[in-house]
Amino acid sequence: MGHSHSHQKRGADHPRKKPQTHDTHGERIHLEASFLTERISHLKGKSISEIVELFKEYFIEFPENELVIELDSFEKRFDIFIKWLAGIENPKIATEPSEFINWSETQKIKESYICSPRNKAGIIEILNHPEYKGRHIGLLGSTHSWDNLYGNDGSVLLNFLLFKGPNGKAIEKVNIDEGIINISAGCSILQKHGLLGISKDPILLPNCVIFTDGHYAGFTATGCHGCSFTEGSVSDRIRKITFLDAEGKENVLDIDKDEKKLRAGAIGLGSYGIITELQFKMEREKLVVTESHYWTLSQMKYHLHNRPIDWISFEHYWWPFGSVSLGDAFQCMITGTLENYDFEEDKVYCRIVRHYRDPNNHERFPIDPITNKSIPYWDEFSKSYIYPDEEYKGDPFSIGKNEFPYYFQEVLLWLRKYVFKHFENKHDHPHSGYLQRFTPFFQVLILELLKGLQFIQEFGRPRVSTFFNAVHYLPFVSALPVRINDIELCFKASSQPACEDLQRESFDNYFKALNELGVRIQDEAYYGRFPVNMCIESRICAASPCPLAACYSTEPKLFVYLEILSFLDTPSWKYFGNEFFRVIKSIDPNVKPALGKQWALIEGIHEHLREVCKEGLAGLKELQQEYDKAGRFMSPVIVDLFN
Repeated sequence: MGHSHSHQKRGADHPRKKPQTHDTHGERIHLEASFLTERISHLKGKSISEIVELFKEYFIEFPENELVIELDSFEKRFDIFIKWLAGIENPKIATEPSEFINWSETQKIKESYICSPRNKAGIIEILNHPEYKGRHIGLLGSTHSWDNLYGNDGSVLLNFLLFKGPNGKAIEKVNIDEGIINISAGCSILQKHGLLGISKDPILLPNCVIFTDGHYAGFTATGCHGCSFTEGSVSDRIRKITFLDAEGKENVLDIDKDEKKLRAGAIGLGSYGIITELQFKMEREKLVVTESHYWTLSQMKYHLHNRPIDWISFEHYWWPFGSVSLGDAFQCMITGTLENYDFEEDKVYCRIVRHYRDPNNHERFPIDPITNKSIPYWDEFSKSYIYPDEEYKGDPFSIGKNEFPYYFQEVLLWLRKYVFKHFENKHDHPHSGYLQRFTPFFQVLILELLKGLQFIQEFGRPRVSTFFNAVHYLPFVSALPVRINDIELCFKASSQPACEDLQRESFDNYFKALNELGVRIQDEAYYGRFPVNMCIESRICAASPCPLAACYSTEPKLFVYLEILSFLDTPSWKYFGNEFFRVIKSIDPNVKPALGKQWALIEGIHEHLREVCKEGLAGLKELQQEYDKAGRFMSPVIVDLFN
């Protein structure tokens, strides 16, 4: 399978060859000059100090997080830096014809208006704004996956990152004994954990497909991830839905007043209005929760082999390998430390999504391989969200204090420590600034992060083309004027019903292929052939992670996803897409890659859903006719089911 060193230890006997020290920038890193010039052209009129001033202004509301960034040395080199970026050579890179279809290739990137309402009054103002009158309303965050990138040209996308519910509360405990709570739009997963108190209150929120770290806003105010038709989903626990219709009038669907109407609204969240608050009755069964760990690949394989795959989704993130924070990852990416990585011994951040369908059925889940206890008694479960014996330094995908992205704090702290402060003196620190050693990808990304603050700061209506699917957990990235894409390929590793031996073999093959591909990608990036020094995200699960998965997946299957961050349509994007396809085909020549996330393209899916969801769809259509006759909120996904 090529790269025989993919499973070897990287010690003294297997050193990684380093680039020659005499390599010039042009020899070491190759990128299309025209592509990069386009991305940085809008920065030429701005000084770094002006950009960072925007950052400082943004922190006025959060003085405890204010940072002081040293600019002098960096600013002196800014013009030189821009000239250097624009002068990178552009060699022709031979790539094989693409054998796979990435879902993004089927999409048209569309312009949208991004708005950030802070309260209900702000939403009403947007709905009635002359410029937005009649435009499609969506939610910034995940509609690209389900609505063909925001559904329509000129859509209005709402960013609920700073939205505050009644009395400024994200969560209100209505009846804690019965597990009834109100959740406001924009509530983050961190707020849920902190306000509810994982170890104190006898309830946990379901961390389902439409309720993950990256989709907290989509949970309460979108029609894309709100299509939960499946039994046991979050929609079954909704008791009350508060939403604004197309005219800005507040409406309430209440289970105690009209259960049928409420149920119809619960399966199509956001398809008939803008949901501002949901009331839930939390239950102890059918729970889904996420564990966070730092494990070696061997540990991952062990747990994958010892937990039933029909109740687990496993994800791991290489930042890149062995990193535990974004800052560490950046350091690794610019200093070439990957030669020290050992696939068998080094730990990576990973998380397991555990589906507790019946916590009292200990015959089904007899022993937890980590705690060696029966799983899960409720009190044990609530106390062991993060296992105490794990080295845990904070979930890098959480949202930080005051609803400010944790990532941004990491990025700016890292910039301050390793770029601005040490730029002049390259010998002060092994990771000191020398920005010219960044891969072009991160040179642009860092500047775009800073520049993007201008759009966030305005909280207005910037009209920008956005494509940010690769950065799932960064809500603010959608406002950046740079198109970022990931290579995303989905394939079904097992075409047979769940079988322990078959699945174990699939898991082994999966890790074997992923290890090889990881080495290949990092080697290519390390030698500067492509601007691809980035994270790799992959996951395996028993079914497609889309909300409607259970409707068409009648038996557990093993699905594999791989996502690699890159710029859209660059040689690296095409190259590694083909490389991934080649590796997977080497495992199973008959495997047929699917369009990741584009479940709507699955043959026969619409007919199947119309049949199994007949009653729910009829009720949802009635709601749409009552509250949204013009179809401003209706997701194209739902429209397809109606037609």
